[in-house]
Amino acid sequence: MPAGEIRARNPALAGVLSLLLPGLGQLYNGQPGLAVVVNLVVYGSALLGLSRVVALLGASDPRPLISGVLVPVGVFTMVWIGSVAQAVFAALDRAEYALRPYNHGLVYGGLLVLVYLVFPVAATDAGLRWLLARNGITSPEQVAAWGARVQALRDTGRLRGVAVADSLVEIPNLEIAIPPDPEVLARDAATVIHLVLVGGPDGGVYDVFSTPPSCTHQGGAAPSWASGPPASISARPAAAPSARAVAKARWARTADVGRIDSSSP
Repeated sequence: MPAGEIRARNPALAGVLSLLLPGLGQLYNGQPGLAVVVNLVVYGSALLGLSRVVALLGASDPRPLISGVLVPVGVFTMVWIGSVAQAVFAALDRAEYALRPYNHGLVYGGLLVLVYLVFPVAATDAGLRWLLARNGITSPEQVAAWGARVQALRDTGRLRGVAVADSLVEIPNLEIAIPPDPEVLARDAATVIHLVLVGGPDGGVYDVFSTPPSCTHQGGAAPSWASGPPASISARPAAAPSARAVAKARWARTADVGRIDSSSP
């Protein structure tokens, strides 16, 4: 993109660039001075916070130093988020923007690679030594003691994490009462059918499944089917006489009584 060309700024792209790298959205909007200020404040507060963390890790009682860590962390967070919002609104005001020489994708990509790849690899050891020296940890014995303290904290946290994980994994032994299956219970159940025998001189109740056949009878004498039910006995009870048959029998009985009365002297 040639410099001087008129291009509108994209608010979404400005916000994303500022989110990826503090100040990059301001550089995209043609605000290099503000980009430098945002970058210095964000990374300066980050260095201050790391210095406080180094002191906190080496202290025997770190509780008084916690507030000293929270302040730079809060500044770091608020300035970075504020730079994203500022980049979005600044891009909305630049509908006609003349491109600068640094408004190029290669410049944006080169800055991201420099900050997130080259600088961490090249400056990690030197930056750690500077942070330790800033907290008065300079001699090899002090550095070794600080490293042992950090390793002990790591081991304690790892052991606590394992203990917490074990306590979360442990499942109490719950006994759940499962009701028995009715079909399984019905397999061993015995079904007894009693037939009521209607008629005969003694009557009674005959148990089909008993061996030998048993009968409770009324007369006291042994029933006629003690050796086995007669073939003429049906399992179905006899049908009750109809109302017409009952009325006819009563009329016949009444007629017989009338004839007896009329023949008597």
